[in-house]
Amino acid sequence: NNRGFQADMSVPEVHKRIQSLHGCNVEDRIKYFDGHKHQNKIQEMGQKEEVGFMIGGHGMHTIGTNQYGFAYIDSTTRGR
Repeated sequence: NNRGFQADMSVPEVHKRIQSLHGCNVEDRIKYFDGHKHQNKIQEMGQKEEVGFMIGGHGMHTIGTNQYGFAYIDSTTRGR
């Protein structure tokens, strides 16, 4: 059961494909957010910083993974 998507089309797989395109040297500048497990965690490390994030802990009660939090993104250069 492919759940409606093609093979090699998960968010992490698409991110890796983008990184491999000729002339697309983006290093850690492209981030991705993935879900839907009931937890928030870093899903993938880049060369210098986090690039992949599992975002799904919005207060759903699941044994062993009770988390609460929402993602927000500041795409400006403040703080860097």
